[in-house]
Amino acid sequence: MGRPGKQRILFVAFQTLNRANGGLESMSEIVNGLGHWEKYMITQRRTQRLEQWKNFSRIVILRYVMKLPKVFSIPVSNIFVLIFCIQHRIRVVYCNDIDALVYVGPLIRVAGVRITFSIRGVKTPDEKYGIKWKLSKWITNAFIVLSYDMKNILSARLGIDRSKVFAIYSIVNGEKYKPYDSPGKDSLRKSHNIMRDKTVIGIPAAVYPLKQQYEFITQSCAAILEKLPAAVFYFIGDFDRKDPYCRKCLQATIDLGIDDRVFFAGYSSQMADWYNIFDLTLVVSKREGLSRVMIESLSCGTPVISFDVCSAREILEKHDCGRVVSNGDFDKLTSEITGLVNFSDYQQYVENGIALREKLFSSDLNLAKFEKVLRP
Repeated sequence: MGRPGKQRILFVAFQTLNRANGGLESMSEIVNGLGHWEKYMITQRRTQRLEQWKNFSRIVILRYVMKLPKVFSIPVSNIFVLIFCIQHRIRVVYCNDIDALVYVGPLIRVAGVRITFSIRGVKTPDEKYGIKWKLSKWITNAFIVLSYDMKNILSARLGIDRSKVFAIYSIVNGEKYKPYDSPGKDSLRKSHNIMRDKTVIGIPAAVYPLKQQYEFITQSCAAILEKLPAAVFYFIGDFDRKDPYCRKCLQATIDLGIDDRVFFAGYSSQMADWYNIFDLTLVVSKREGLSRVMIESLSCGTPVISFDVCSAREILEKHDCGRVVSNGDFDKLTSEITGLVNFSDYQQYVENGIALREKLFSSDLNLAKFEKVLRP
């Protein structure tokens, strides 16, 4: 039973196997910030990330339920969570994923539990929203999205009442993601054997097709390196040499003769260090919600160039801290990268990006908004 007199909340967090996961990073910031709530969690797999969530009153892993066929696992999971909510007197549930919502939402919604569903991404215009998303309109009391651009797109595409959709920017930890001084940056570069005169361009993301690393390598890298002889590229994110797509990306650098200037560094838990090493950060995904890479990089004082994914113009162009290129236009991306590196107002982009951390992504500002939405 939960302790009397305390607000209780159940987080339902479905996890991928990728260690880099912006959605779960954002959720962790919310969890840590809600200090006066009594917190519980249900997830579907045991990962290293559970170490970040030690302050939960209880963590339950639906390992055995998830092994059942969906026709059984979904109703069994719904019944289990209903009993759990009754047992612990939980009136508020936060779901981080559409599958999490389906696995726990219908029965507790009927029982009067308030359900908040956080949507992290937006499908491309040619991708359809299926039955689970139509069901979400009935299950969910409040939708939390990451930007006003997301709110406009999802309200229109899903037919959600706009009064149920709340745009709340992700929290960026200002103690962690901040610009380092010049000696600090030089020391970091030295530790990674990167010369001071190199122009370091970073592409932080798990390496898989949605993030379009292969297209970027084959359509942009060689042209950029020709125009910027001092440039090097660092792909930071989950990279499995046994995975066909990862092998394809690596082989492309060899075939193009640029493998000595393109590096796959794998997953890193020290992303603030990498943002401070980078001179420029790229977002070349097919789609995003609000790229966490983008806002963390800006907070560290590193400008961003992004494809025109959801929220990119709202952040980069509106606040003059980066540039946006039409989706899939790798030629334009190439020219923008080479232009920005030599841009006379580059430093203004740096300063504008740093200022956004307190203006849009601070803990106090956004936790207050979360509190208002979460309370039953």
